[in-house]
Amino acid sequence: MLLDANILLYAVNRQSDRHELAAEWLSSVLHSRRRVGIPWQCIGAFLRISTHPRVNLVPLTTTKAWEYVNRWLECDTVWIPPATENGTINAGIERQNADLFRRLAAAAYWMFGVIAAGHLATISIVIAVVD
Repeated sequence: MLLDANILLYAVNRQSDRHELAAEWLSSVLHSRRRVGIPWQCIGAFLRISTHPRVNLVPLTTTKAWEYVNRWLECDTVWIPPATENGTINAGIERQNADLFRRLAAAAYWMFGVIAAGHLATISIVIAVVD
């Protein structure tokens, strides 16, 4: 199963009329035996949207948004589908990329007010290392 960013957003946005249903569903799925994939695209979308002041009445801080992502990634059944052409990057490297993304996104948000810059910087670094 792969999660969509909207589920993650509804699950944390207490102002949403879909919050309760999404939060309960996500919790049950994350704590089941079924493997749950959270693609990089969804992590990036969650971070961009949940921290954006024009989208949310009370946007999350970058730190708080990453706390949610880290909690999800710490679940035993959660994995990040490899964002590579041949899918050979292992889970340990994907977790390292998540940490790099967290640090670069925080710096980019502080400097430019956009998380997307941190995501693109992470992709560039990973591609440079893989090549």
